[in-house]
Amino acid sequence: TAISLLKKFSESFGKRVYGRLQLSPGGLRMGNVDIAPFFATSNFIDLHTPTVPEVQFESDTYFGVAVAYSHMLGKSTHLAFNLRGFRRSLFASNLGFSDVMGFLDSSDLELDDLVERREGSYWALDSGLIYQPGDWRYGVLLENIGWAAPTDGEAGNPAPAIPQSLSLGVYRQYELGSWTWDFAFDFQDVINPKDYDYLRLLHFGTELGRKWYSYDNDVGLVMGINEGYFVGGAYIDLWLVRLDVTNYTVELAEYPGQRGDRRWAISARTVSSF
Repeated sequence: TAISLLKKFSESFGKRVYGRLQLSPGGLRMGNVDIAPFFATSNFIDLHTPTVPEVQFESDTYFGVAVAYSHMLGKSTHLAFNLRGFRRSLFASNLGFSDVMGFLDSSDLELDDLVERREGSYWALDSGLIYQPGDWRYGVLLENIGWAAPTDGEAGNPAPAIPQSLSLGVYRQYELGSWTWDFAFDFQDVINPKDYDYLRLLHFGTELGRKWYSYDNDVGLVMGINEGYFVGGAYIDLWLVRLDVTNYTVELAEYPGQRGDRRWAISARTVSSF
C-alpha cells in the first residue's frame, strides 16, 4: 500500500548506497599484447532529506573490448598502452519524493520516463610507465588521453566526455617469509579538472597479504589514507571471485574534514584469461 511504501522510504532517507560490478571474462594474451572484453557498472543512490525529501540516482555502465601492449625500455622501465572501445549508458537524475511515489504506484511508467538516459560510443587511449631501478617502483599513468568523447555525439542525448587524468605513484614491497608487506603513495588526477582541494588527491596505503595459488595475494588486510580520512579493509581471493570489504570516507564538501561521509564498500571481481 502507499502507506507502507511511504513508511519504508521515510526510514531510508539519509542513507547512501553504492554498488560496482566489474567483469573481464575470456582475456587472451599473445606475447606483449592482451585482448580482453570488459563490463563495468557503478550504481549510486542517495536518499537525503533537505527541505523537501529527494532521491539522487546514478547508474553508469560500460561494455567493450580493451587491447593492451607493453614494452621494456632497457632493464628497468616498462611502457604500456591500452586502447579501449566501448559503449556507455548513463542514467542520472534528482527525483522528488512525489516522483518516486508516483513511479512505484504506476504500472505503466518505465525507468526511462523517470530518469534521464544518455548513451554514447567511445574510443579511449591510456598510457603508463613504470621505472624500477631497484626495490622501489615509480609510476606515471595517463588515462583518456585528449579526453574521451562519444563518437556519436551529435545524435540524440549523448553521454558526456570522460576527462583526461594524470596520476603519479610510488611503490615498495617487503618480503616477510610467506607474507608480503606493500606500501604505496599516489597523487591521483594531477590535472584536477573538477578543481578539488589537492589534499583530496593524495593517497597513502599499505597491504599485508600472502598468496597460495594466484599471481597476486589471495588474502590480506589493507589500510591507508584516502581524501584525508582513514580507510581499512580486507579481501580474499576464492579463485573465481575476489571479495573486498572496505570502510572509507568520502568528502562531500570542498576540503578534507569539512563534511566527511563514512561508508562501507563490498565488491566482487572476476577475471579470466588464457
